[in-house]
Amino acid sequence: SGRRLWDVATVNTEGAAVVVTDGTSFQDEVTGRTGDYGLHLGGPAGHKADRERRFPLALAEKSLVIRVQRCEASNEDDRRRILNHICGQDVSSPILDAHKAYDAFNNRLHGVFAVALYRQVLDSKDRRMLCQNLHDCLRDSGIANVDLCLAACPSFRDQQAAALCEVLPRECRRLSLCCNACPISDEAVAHMGKAVADMTELEHLTVELAQCLVGDGGLAALADSCKNLGMLCEMVLNLSGVRLTDAGLSALAVGGLSHLAGLCRLELLLKGTEIGDPGLSALSECGFSQLGSLLELVLDLSCCAIGDGGLAAVALSGVSGLTNLKQLDVRLDDTKCSDAGYASLAQGLVNCGSLENLRLSLARSSVGDAGLAALAGGLQTKALRTLCMSFRGTPVGDQGAAGLAWSVLMNQIQLVDLRLDFAETSIGPGGVAALAEYGTANLRQLDSLHLDLSDCWLVDDSAVAALGYGIAGGMNVVKVTLVLAGTQLGDSGMASLGEGLQSLSTT
Repeated sequence: SGRRLWDVATVNTEGAAVVVTDGTSFQDEVTGRTGDYGLHLGGPAGHKADRERRFPLALAEKSLVIRVQRCEASNEDDRRRILNHICGQDVSSPILDAHKAYDAFNNRLHGVFAVALYRQVLDSKDRRMLCQNLHDCLRDSGIANVDLCLAACPSFRDQQAAALCEVLPRECRRLSLCCNACPISDEAVAHMGKAVADMTELEHLTVELAQCLVGDGGLAALADSCKNLGMLCEMVLNLSGVRLTDAGLSALAVGGLSHLAGLCRLELLLKGTEIGDPGLSALSECGFSQLGSLLELVLDLSCCAIGDGGLAAVALSGVSGLTNLKQLDVRLDDTKCSDAGYASLAQGLVNCGSLENLRLSLARSSVGDAGLAALAGGLQTKALRTLCMSFRGTPVGDQGAAGLAWSVLMNQIQLVDLRLDFAETSIGPGGVAALAEYGTANLRQLDSLHLDLSDCWLVDDSAVAALGYGIAGGMNVVKVTLVLAGTQLGDSGMASLGEGLQSLSTT
């Protein structure tokens, strides 16, 4: 069947098993989202590519000319059943010498290997001849999943990108192209856009261009392809560090996102770009406002020169209208908005009544106690179950922590997973005591607690003791992670904390 997945395994010259999978494996999905893979090496597709590069090249080359009808089996009856199944015949029928189903099967097999081999071939000395073979296989493959990770590949330039895009199967339903840190320009991205525009059955699209020499022109061409993608339900665009300005972001919103009304998941990574408030306004008013079906949004604006106006636009013209949103991840690390901007973000969160998972990262930002208190006031949805907030290296202190604890308590939010990062802040005994008080009153449904107070020099034994008493109230907590390195924790605080942890039914 064309929709079933299958794998090819062998043992390489070092005696290790190597598997070429039809799509990403469970290991790829888990490991590929952590460490360097998760940061800039292509995520799950990058892990898959690295794993499959150990497949023997000589053997893989032979796979490009395999004909299933010529293959052997240890039992002739098994061979007859397999080939008849491929052809859709009765399994006991005589074996056919030729059939269009053989051709389709062979083409798909060659395409799967062409994708798995692509990076390996680009790094080889004979890449010109081998690439032509791979392109021939890809053109006729008809495969539905193409996961190509070419991160930091010096051989992947505009010319190679153009040749690849020319042969990508138009029947593709899932396309992932990771070109982070490749020497490509707007010309290559324009070819990608042209190829994607012909994939009218595409459901999942990932294009990663972080640190590439790409600007507004290439992004506009890529955005233009979205007009034909009526079946798209998931899109990931990693544009971190590219030369994207407000004009390019506006083109992406108006020419691209506005045509994707059926989109369910959007991941837009804009870290370190040249965008500002005008671009965010266009993104929110012309892009997000059209995504009423969106269930999950990841928006990374870290290291961008945005202000209160841009953040207000994202919140009030963008997030506020996404009433079906269940997961929201906003990253504002190393930004310089004022507390007024964070107050606007809080107003936008109030309208997200279906929100179940909220992640806000404000590490090394300018958020203070007033901004944190305002953000806490936006946590009013009763559906919220997971809350992750990072204030690492910010001016936040006891007053902000107390405001957060009080808001969650008063709004009776039934969290099951709480992760707070106050590392390198001025939080002290008062703030920790407030968090502990929240724990005593409202931690009974919590499954997991992660609290990072590392390098908080004001945290002493009294603060840790209060934390221990608070944890003792959470009788259903399964996992507790406390990071207290660089505090004034001593023996008495440790003893009190131990008593609190010991009271838990499971730890």
